[in-house]
Amino acid sequence: AGSKSTSESAAMLRTVAVELTDLEGRCMALNVANQAAGNARADNEALKLQLHESEARFSAARAELNAASTTLAQMSSRQEASKQELAAAAARADAAEQRAET
Repeated sequence: AGSKSTSESAAMLRTVAVELTDLEGRCMALNVANQAAGNARADNEALKLQLHESEARFSAARAELNAASTTLAQMSSRQEASKQELAAAAARADAAEQRAET
């Protein structure tokens, strides 16, 4: 009976050893997955930072575009006023010429 008990104990120890090896493998796989998740979080943070930087550059470019658009509208308005002044001056010159001829 003692030898059967030893044999059963040995079988149980082998089973426990196999289970421990399996658990060790699972732990290693979990560690690898955890490390990958950590790397993914770091990548995500880096991408968030890049996104914020891109948004800031986009906002700055939009502000520049708006300023340029405002400047262009002002220049167009001044050009139109100059055309009107030129037309008025031409009309005055024509009127003066008419008076001079008569």
